Amino acid sequence: MTKLALAGDSAGSQIAAQMATLFTNSSYKDDILAGTGFDIGELAIKPEDNINNIKGIVLCCGGFNLKSIVESPEYIEARGNFPDFKHFVNTVTTVYSGYLNPVTRQEFDTFSVANYVTEKFPPSFITVGGADSLKPQSEELRDKLNSLGVETDTFFPIIQPLTYPSKTDLEHEYQFNLDTAAGQEALNRIVTFLKEKLS
Repeated sequence: MTKLALAGDSAGSQIAAQMATLFTNSSYKDDILAGTGFDIGELAIKPEDNINNIKGIVLCCGGFNLKSIVESPEYIEARGNFPDFKHFVNTVTTVYSGYLNPVTRQEFDTFSVANYVTEKFPPSFITVGGADSLKPQSEELRDKLNSLGVETDTFFPIIQPLTYPSKTDLEHEYQFNLDTAAGQEALNRIVTFLKEKLS
C-alpha cells in the first residue's frame, strides 16, 4: 500500500482524524493508553513504515475538540439548526465513556484530536455546512492545521436554499444532498482533492 487516503463524515470524520494522528504523532498511541487504560495493540499498518503513504484526508462535518464543543454557544444556548445538540453530545459521550460528564475526565482527552495534530498531519480537505452545529469544530481544526503549516483546503458553504421550504441554510451532512449546488460542489472538490493527492 503506497498511496492511502482517509475520509470520514460526522463521527467518522473524528475517527479518520484520530487514525491520521496515530500515524503522524508518535506519542498519541501512548497518550490513549495513559488516558484510557485501553491498549490499542499493534496496528496492522505500521505508522513508522507508512507515515508517508497517507497522501490526504477528507473530513466532513466532524467534531475534533470535545472541550470546545461543550463551551460553544451551539452547545450552551442550543444555537443553530440542531436544538437538541447538547442532549445529543451528552448522550453520545456518556454511551461511549460510561460517565455522565466525560468532558471533565482524562479518559476523553484524546477524543480532542485537534490538540494532538502535528505538522506531519496529511494534506487535508475540510468541509461543513453553514448551519451545522459542528461548524466551529471544522474552523478550529483548519486554524490549527494552518498554524502548523499543514496543507489545508476548505469548503464552508453558507446560505444555500434547499428543496425544503423551511430550511434556508446548510445543515449537518449537507454534502450528501446532491440536489443542491453546494452538495455537488463539495463532491466535485473532494474528488479533485483525492485525484490530486493520489495521482
